[in-house]
Amino acid sequence: MSTYAPNEFAAKVGAIIASLDAALSTGVKQAITLTNRAAIALLSGGRKADPWTYPVPIRTPGGLRANQATAMASPISGYVINTSAYAVAIHSGLVPEWAGRGKHRMTQRTPRPFLDDAVAQVQPLTVVQGNVEEALKAWA
Repeated sequence: MSTYAPNEFAAKVGAIIASLDAALSTGVKQAITLTNRAAIALLSGGRKADPWTYPVPIRTPGGLRANQATAMASPISGYVINTSAYAVAIHSGLVPEWAGRGKHRMTQRTPRPFLDDAVAQVQPLTVVQGNVEEALKAWA
C-alpha cells in the first residue's frame, strides 16, 4: 500500500474524479449516438413493405429519419427525439382519420415504438457503465 502526502493524495483523488467524469460524459454521448442509430434503423424498412409493418417502411425519402435528432442536456444527460409531425402516430399507433363533415376520430393501429425499441436494443445504461468501469480499471 502506498502512502501519499496530503497534497499528493488530493491530486490523485482529483485526477480519478476527473477521469470518471470524462468517462461518464463519453459514455452518455456514446449511448445516445448508438440509440439514435438504432432508431434510424427501425425507421428504414423496405419501400415495398405493407403499411403498418415494422421496421417502418420508407414511403418518402427522409421523412421520419430526417427529423431524428439527439441533444445533450448536460454533460451527463441527453436525449433522442423525433420532431416529425407524425412520429407520435407511428410510435403509439394512434392515428387521426377523417370521419366526414370536417370531423376526425382517433383510430388505434399497430404501434411501432421505434424509440422504445432502440433503447431496448442498445441498453444505454450498459454502455455508460462499461465506460466508467474502464476508467476505474485504469486507476486500479
